[in-house]
Amino acid sequence: MRIVVKIGTSTLAHAAGRLNIRRTEELVKVLSDLKNAGNQLILVSSGAIGMGVGRLNLPGRPADMPTKQAAAAVGQCELMYAYDRLFAQYNHTVAQLLLTGEDVRFPHRRQNFVNAMERLLELNALPIVNENDAVATDEVGESTTIGENDTLAAIVAECVGADLLILLSDIDGLYTADPRKDEHAALIPEVGEITPELANKIGYDLAMSLTKGKHAFIVCTHVDKHHIHSHIVFNSTALDCTRKFRNFWRSSFAIRKISDMLCLENGLSVITEPKPSRGSYGTWLGGDKPPTVRGQLEQIIDTALGHGCKDFDSFIAAMKTAGVEVKQGKHLAFKIPNGRRFVRCDSLRADYSEAAIMERISGKRIVTPRVKAAARSKPNLLIDIQARMQKINSPEFERWAKIFNLKEMAKTVMYLQENGLTDLGELEKVCDAAVQKFNDLADQSKAARARMKDISELQKHIGAYGKTREIFAQYRKLTGRKREKFYEQHSSEITTCQAAKRYFDSLGLKKLPSMQSLKQEYAMLKAENKKRYPEYKQAREKMVELLTAKNNVGRILGVTEKEKNRDRQQGVR
Repeated sequence: MRIVVKIGTSTLAHAAGRLNIRRTEELVKVLSDLKNAGNQLILVSSGAIGMGVGRLNLPGRPADMPTKQAAAAVGQCELMYAYDRLFAQYNHTVAQLLLTGEDVRFPHRRQNFVNAMERLLELNALPIVNENDAVATDEVGESTTIGENDTLAAIVAECVGADLLILLSDIDGLYTADPRKDEHAALIPEVGEITPELANKIGYDLAMSLTKGKHAFIVCTHVDKHHIHSHIVFNSTALDCTRKFRNFWRSSFAIRKISDMLCLENGLSVITEPKPSRGSYGTWLGGDKPPTVRGQLEQIIDTALGHGCKDFDSFIAAMKTAGVEVKQGKHLAFKIPNGRRFVRCDSLRADYSEAAIMERISGKRIVTPRVKAAARSKPNLLIDIQARMQKINSPEFERWAKIFNLKEMAKTVMYLQENGLTDLGELEKVCDAAVQKFNDLADQSKAARARMKDISELQKHIGAYGKTREIFAQYRKLTGRKREKFYEQHSSEITTCQAAKRYFDSLGLKKLPSMQSLKQEYAMLKAENKKRYPEYKQAREKMVELLTAKNNVGRILGVTEKEKNRDRQQGVR
């Protein structure tokens, strides 16, 4: 059997960076015994930087890259010396291989690595692999690093066709979140390996659930990428050609929920609390998003002005002290440390132009720093665990659903307390009022859109009538053969004019309104709808929050709709 074993720094070394002799000797003893049993072993070992820190007597793990490189270079020698000495006691020869990202990304270099590994294993050597930290320093930006040694071990196992990959860690296993930061993190005892067939099946089930089997669709699963994933393309027209697919509000959340359920049913993990997204990766990062160049420059300007600059020259001096390059001329411009180009002040926000900075120095303009608003706790609907378990019968899903429901119950209680809704009767009244307000606004918007549609239709017929009425008047004056011939020549105009007159008659119009008045009314309705939309959106969000909280309270108290209906019927009797 070909086995790849990965061991981390926390296992190999003490906190101070010195070698943990007892653990290392025990590891070498076990690995040697496995090798004596006829197994081929490959060791992926961390610890070079940690041991270099101890050997160089540094106060702690270095923050700057050159010191990290130096520590890695020294520590790698220490690490290999320890492995060579310990494995030699059991008559095993070790070999060192230091890799960079390019060694596994480029096919020819990857093949060279595989050839070397295969030959070392044929010669009964024990390869010890680590990333070349002294060379691969671009941990952000370039592509010469591999990253964590867990990733390196997985890459090595794939390259050599290992039968088993063992990751030795101080964590109990794979969790749904970091257990050191999230007390609700759940251990995943077994990770279901996603195969192209399973990914395609999940994609098919997702498409069937979304389209209800009424639309034709294709599920394509990628196997040529680093990760297996599927694309779903479906026809917007139904199979019976009677209707088209209509998207709905928050459909992306519904799709995500269906996908999560399908993944859990198939033994796969899900992201329980993904960060909200509005279509961009930066927004998805939220507070972890690094500031833009202009954002960094604005922060530096705020800091410089916060030091109490007396005049413009002292402000420029403070900016230079902060490592900012200054270019004064027709336009004031700055270049932040490690920046690529100068940024003109007039391209920043209004409070950061040259004139605004002068006003802020003199005290004529006061700028308060922006503070992020705290995210409100909005509850989600609770999961009916019993009903789902009858279909799924998965202990892991049951555990996840219970934790999810507990969190949502806590959110519901917090939401009700924040809004002063601790009485069930009062909650129902507030929900009814919210629903009524939303319906009223929705009816107003719907009526305005219907009137705008009627105006557009009326404008179309008035325009057509104005262009064709003279031809129709001439047609009415003619008789006999001349009338028939005239109709043949102008049938389209005559038909259009007749259709317009029928439309006017259906509306009961005695006198046609002017196009100008219709345009003014249309513009007024459009402006009112636009003005009404923020209130409509807010009312909808409020209604959804309240109804969700009301539903959760009913579930918590065990009050179902059937029980309510039964109580009402008993009251009537």
